[in-house]
Amino acid sequence: MPTQDIHVLANPADPAFTPWYQVRELSGAFTTPEWRFNGTDLRHF
Repeated sequence: MPTQDIHVLANPADPAFTPWYQVRELSGAFTTPEWRFNGTDLRHF
């Protein structure tokens, strides 16, 4: 199925590192311009 929606991320905590987030930042909550995530929301495959 094709993508229905896309989001371009920006890292407000580290604009020079946008759109990426360093792993050490993900131990607590982290914020994107539109969403707030907890570290427990992180998943990998």
